Amino acid sequence: MDFYNWLMRFKDVSLPVGDVAREIRSDRSFPKGNLDWKHLKEYLKSIGFSDSKLEIVKKRLQLLSSGEKSLINKIQ
Repeated sequence: MDFYNWLMRFKDVSLPVGDVAREIRSDRSFPKGNLDWKHLKEYLKSIGFSDSKLEIVKKRLQLLSSGEKSLINKIQ
């Protein structure tokens, strides 16, 4: 699952991650697909994301990545 679709699972959550998900959902230019942190961070900075929002996105991207690794490990 790509980051965008994974993050959209949080769009109805009443926490900062939900705020970020809703903001990204409303951005029609948000890059979709498998993104690395460097490119995602550059994009989010270019649209004015604060350091605190960047940290939320970074942590969620790390969770997604670690979840995929554990799933791969279970399959192997």
